Amino acid sequence: MDRRQFHTKSLLFGAAALSHSGASAQDATLKAAVIGHTGRGNYGHRLDVIFRDLPNVQVVAVADADSASHETAKKATGASQAYADYREMLAKEKPNLVSIAPRWTDQHFAMGKAALEAGAHVYMEKPFTQTLAEADELLKIAKEKNLKIAVAHQMLLDPKIAKLKESIDKGELGDLQEIRLFGKQDARAGAEDMIVLGTHLFDLARYFVGDAVWCSARISEKGSEITAGSGRSANKEDLGKIAGDHINAYFAMSNGVDLTFQSRPNGGITNGPWGMELVGTKAKVRVFAGHPVKTFWVTAAKIQNYTY
Repeated sequence: MDRRQFHTKSLLFGAAALSHSGASAQDATLKAAVIGHTGRGNYGHRLDVIFRDLPNVQVVAVADADSASHETAKKATGASQAYADYREMLAKEKPNLVSIAPRWTDQHFAMGKAALEAGAHVYMEKPFTQTLAEADELLKIAKEKNLKIAVAHQMLLDPKIAKLKESIDKGELGDLQEIRLFGKQDARAGAEDMIVLGTHLFDLARYFVGDAVWCSARISEKGSEITAGSGRSANKEDLGKIAGDHINAYFAMSNGVDLTFQSRPNGGITNGPWGMELVGTKAKVRVFAGHPVKTFWVTAAKIQNYTY
């Protein structure tokens, strides 16, 4: 299953949930729109095409502040209209569903707020927003208007993840004790790695074991502890201010499982590819979070038979 199929399935789930008339996606055609910005985050991981070929969904318009890209955007999205101003598009087209596509997060809050206030459900590229305050406000608006927000964390739809969840629920790992998350730990090691890639893993962890109760962490930048005044731009994209190239975080989860996250320069050399390790009393599983996802099991019997 490729990335486009992941996004399509996740959007179908959200699209079927609600329409403005209260009818399901099987009963009424939903109007969809796409917001991107060529040269300033573009269209993310194919968030321009997630509405195409969906039953009962019509892509009515695309907005891109770079007018020179309108014909390309219309062709990619299947939209009949293109706008330079997404606010104008929302006001005129009144879509039920909006894909907010730019990888850069500098406009996510404004775009998301405008879409929600126009009465549309929102599907947004990750990271969600630049600050927690922005995220809280968007969630508040969505709740008040009975609208849905879905962030493009589609990995839990992979068949191997579904199978792993089933195995956990059946007790095939025994009592799940610990989950270890590892970022890609490349040139983006630390904060950028955590908010761009780590959020996929946090989403999976919540799927497996629920919410975090509290968190503690050690964060440093070039060997020095960060302070309240620390902050820099991301290496590749406009993600707002970030701090730290080395993060070790511990989360106490609501069901008693211990969760850790690590991202440090060159950490992937010894910790292996981006992903997670789930440790139980009967077995442990290493998940490599690529496309497709790969899982590797080690059982207690194999460990006991190992000759030192």
